[in-house]
Amino acid sequence: MTVWQQAVPNGKSPQRVLVPPSPSAIFLVLTVRPGFESRVKDFLSETAGLTRTVGFRSREADLSCVTGIGADLWDRMFTAPRPRGLHPFIEQRGDVHAAPSTPGDLLFHIRARR
Repeated sequence: MTVWQQAVPNGKSPQRVLVPPSPSAIFLVLTVRPGFESRVKDFLSETAGLTRTVGFRSREADLSCVTGIGADLWDRMFTAPRPRGLHPFIEQRGDVHAAPSTPGDLLFHIRARR
């Protein structure tokens, strides 16, 4: 069993983010219009179920969806303080690749074997 497959104390499996690259993957960055925060909350609560439902049709494809919520959207959606370390994304540059800071509120990383 790899690290990403081990169950966490609440009995759920953590999201798989430390796995080899997939031949089929996409990053979606979305901006949420002010006033639509409650709709986004409802949608986010259904993302895991939607991923399971779609992935069930082709289990061998190993579909996954990791969702990130931007710091500014967090402040608009929740009254609780931001999670520790959550801040607006700062561009990251490596020797080969760069991760730009984009004007978005939600990040979806959707991947599968096909």
